[in-house]
Amino acid sequence: MSDIKIEYEKINVPVMLSVPELHKTFGISEPTIRRWLHEGLIPHVECGRKWLINAAVFSRFLGAEEMQQPQTNIIEATPKAKSPKVIII
Repeated sequence: MSDIKIEYEKINVPVMLSVPELHKTFGISEPTIRRWLHEGLIPHVECGRKWLINAAVFSRFLGAEEMQQPQTNIIEATPKAKSPKVIII
C-alpha cells in the first residue's frame, strides 16, 4: 500500500470585532464608532443587528499601528488543488 501525502495551505481570516469590542480594545466611545459607521467612514459587515469591523482596518483608520494580537484564526483547508473547505477554530 502506498502512502498518501495531502498538503494543506493556511488561509488568513481577519479578526472581526463588534462595536462594543472595538470600544474596549481602542477606547473609542460606542456612539462615535456608530456615527462613523453610519457616515460610511469605516467598512463593515452587517450580521443581523450586529456590525462587524475588521480590527486591522479600524486600527489603520485611527492611524495607529496594527494590534499586537494575531490577525488571523487558525483554520484547516483541503488540498491546494481543490476548492478549500474552511473550518474555523
